[in-house]
Amino acid sequence: MSTKPNNRYLTSASALVEEYRLLHGSIPDALNEESVPEQIRLQFLWKQIHSLPEKRAALCLSGGGARSATFSLGVLRALARLRLLDKFDYLSTVSGGGYIGGWLSTWIHRHPHGLRGVMEDLSTDAQNSSAREPFAVSWLRNYCSYLGLSPRLFSADSWTVVVTYLSNLILNWTLLFPIFMIPLLVPRMVIALAQLNTPDAPLPSWLFHAVLTISLGLTVIALIYLHTFRPTLSKHRRSLFWQRLEGQNSFINACLLPLITSMSGFTVAWAWFRNGGGILEQFSYSQAVLGGAVLHTGSWLFSAFMLKRFNVSRWLLLENVTVALTGALGGWLLLNVLKSGPKEIPIAHYAGWFACFAIPGLLAIVLMILTIFTGIASRFAQEEDLEWWERMKSWLFVILITWTLLSAVVVFGPGFLAWFDIDVFSVIATLSGIMILWLRFNPKHAARREVSESPLTMWIEQLPTIITPIFMLILLLYLVLGCD
Repeated sequence: MSTKPNNRYLTSASALVEEYRLLHGSIPDALNEESVPEQIRLQFLWKQIHSLPEKRAALCLSGGGARSATFSLGVLRALARLRLLDKFDYLSTVSGGGYIGGWLSTWIHRHPHGLRGVMEDLSTDAQNSSAREPFAVSWLRNYCSYLGLSPRLFSADSWTVVVTYLSNLILNWTLLFPIFMIPLLVPRMVIALAQLNTPDAPLPSWLFHAVLTISLGLTVIALIYLHTFRPTLSKHRRSLFWQRLEGQNSFINACLLPLITSMSGFTVAWAWFRNGGGILEQFSYSQAVLGGAVLHTGSWLFSAFMLKRFNVSRWLLLENVTVALTGALGGWLLLNVLKSGPKEIPIAHYAGWFACFAIPGLLAIVLMILTIFTGIASRFAQEEDLEWWERMKSWLFVILITWTLLSAVVVFGPGFLAWFDIDVFSVIATLSGIMILWLRFNPKHAARREVSESPLTMWIEQLPTIITPIFMLILLLYLVLGCD
């Protein structure tokens, strides 16, 4: 799930050597030798730079908002009075220093006399009443208010912030709300599909078989990827084709997504089977055990064939036996879970509960089988492979929890809101949002937090962490109402 490190990277010495070549042209032979240790190349490069006939200097203005910009303006005026401002070759700025640096560069570009004229204007003594402050400096003082806003209620700065915040908020929510609502529609889709194929409205049999076949195929694809791209099998994946399929993105697209999609397909197929009058007595334990063993072992054998793992050894046979046993155990567990559900009630009658817990139940079986497999495989597998499987289990666990919580909110959220007064939730959401904004962006609160470590202050500091999930949950419930 992690890409191989790229050995072709650019070192600091190589970057500085390239910069030296662009600035000064010719490069000494010693700087071109990449086999020389980097520290030695850097030391030689520094000596070469300091030995240049033309000495260069840079003026660096640091960040810090309005305070940095104000301080940097004083530095520039002092350098101008000392006739040192034109001695610099480079200007490097950050944040607030970038604001004053951009102002200086623009002024130099627009001044009729360039840098010399700017130095003369900046040398003007502001304390002398007879001296008039340069227009560029006055303009800077009058129109840099966004670095230090006026907090008055009826000031243009305050209302500009409010309007800018609200317009950006509305724009972002207009774009993001549809994206947020797409995951909320997935449980609804599963519920709608789980209510199909009733005796009054049967589905064609070919559709059931198609969903089941596609789900089996996606499961095989996920298992093949899981057994093919183990880290210790990289020696069998030397071709460019295999290397393109490595990495986390390929794992998600070729293993995780097919597995989750197949779990959803199996869930829908089982709901159609039960809604159509199917009974568990049609399946035996021997069929479930044999089917799970064949599914897992067949995927493993196909992976071994593609990687040409033909050198038979004791550990390879042990791995094969472990794959077969865990596959058989998975079939046995699946049939037991199916038998624990209601036998006489069609799934269409409790489709909401089914959508919440059916797919997480299948994922829990996969997690259990993978845990048993890694426990046995620790006898013959290496640490890299064990970590690979542990990461797979972590992905599955995250999806299991996320699906359960999201489906529970979608299925039971509207009823929960109907049980309580919806106006109460509106007030709670509004107050929690206001408190989050005040606690996060109030500078006085931030200052008190820095100088005080009392229990009350520390508790107030943790309030946003507590209130934010409440606000997001209520917001999610209202989005669910929009999808209901």
